[in-house]
Amino acid sequence: NNYYGISLYRSTSNTISNSTTSQGTYGLYFSTAQSNNITGLTSSNNTYGAYISGGSGNAFSGSSFNNNSYGAFIVSGSGNAFSGSSFNDNTSRGMYFLFSNGNTVSNSTLNSNNQYGAYLFNSTGNTFTSNSFNQNQTGVFLNGSTGNTFTNATVQNNTSTGINFTTSPNNSLSNSSFCFNTSSDL
Repeated sequence: NNYYGISLYRSTSNTISNSTTSQGTYGLYFSTAQSNNITGLTSSNNTYGAYISGGSGNAFSGSSFNNNSYGAFIVSGSGNAFSGSSFNDNTSRGMYFLFSNGNTVSNSTLNSNNQYGAYLFNSTGNTFTSNSFNQNQTGVFLNGSTGNTFTNATVQNNTSTGINFTTSPNNSLSNSSFCFNTSSDL
């Protein structure tokens, strides 16, 4: 594809399964799309593996967003759930949350991204459970983000910091493993 691989605009309750999209600007593009189910999607070699603008209540499972510039870019998205998915080997960020609240990421890998495994900017109340943030420049970077929860995270072998909290108070981190982060774990 040249621009959009899969595009949903103000669309609800669709199911996308076992699909592949590559070589475009947007592998998957959601604009104010709600309550859609995506399973087994492979999105690679795009600028954005997934781009979600204003979408809510979408569920992603067993999908891969690898070898893009951004694995997933979520702007003003809320209540989206990502499980059992991979966001690896992207040239910028595995996942980027911008003004996005109340999303969940579980049992997923955000590894070997050139910059950040996950980057949260002005994003609140997101929950990360049983994910790995390994071999990135920084595992997780929070900027102006509060009330986010990280549980059972593996944060290892990042070339800078494991998790960086910049002007980001009142976040929760528990039962997590840190080692071999070059600059510091936190």
